[in-house]
Amino acid sequence: MGKHKSTKRYMPWYLVYYETYISERLSRLREKRLKHNGNALRELKKRIGILDYKYKGKSGEDLSSTTLGGKKSGAGFTLVEALAVVAIIGFLASIVMIRVGTAKKQGKDTAVVAGLKETRNAAEMYFNQLYTYEGVCDAANTTLSDQGDFGRIKAYIEQHNGEAGVIGCKDADEGFAVISSLNLGDCWCIDYQGLSKKVILGAGEECDDKLTTITCP
Repeated sequence: MGKHKSTKRYMPWYLVYYETYISERLSRLREKRLKHNGNALRELKKRIGILDYKYKGKSGEDLSSTTLGGKKSGAGFTLVEALAVVAIIGFLASIVMIRVGTAKKQGKDTAVVAGLKETRNAAEMYFNQLYTYEGVCDAANTTLSDQGDFGRIKAYIEQHNGEAGVIGCKDADEGFAVISSLNLGDCWCIDYQGLSKKVILGAGEECDDKLTTITCP
């Protein structure tokens, strides 16, 4: 041993373990398995208690991860490595899902704002016919009217501002204001003066709580 190029680089050699076989064929099969199967080599190291032994090549490099033939082990992932990969994939997937969810909410909020702006157009047409804004809101003066174009717009906004969405409305003879909750938080308000703005909510506040007059807060 040590005369062939495949073993010479590991000199000097010390006998720490040996195996015997009844035929050359079996011994060569064992040798082949150790050279090309990383699991078999690890089991051998474990058996003779040198799992932590650092093999040094002739030039001093660490050869602990090589097979007996000097080639890198072909072993697969360990359980810890596999779990780490799964955790990373799960983390990245959660980021993607969050971003996708945020994009969907942004799209719905854009639709809510568009619906509110359409409310102003409908209110102006209503005023041009009746010379009053009373009737833009319902009889209780709390949300949009269910009548005519206002009912259609109300249904459209409710379709996009979420299951817990809120639409507030105040009208009077001379003006009106409508406010709606947004999916990403806070509210959007429009009024007869041409305002179209985001309204920030305080702790525990609802959008309809912010609207107390016929102008946006």
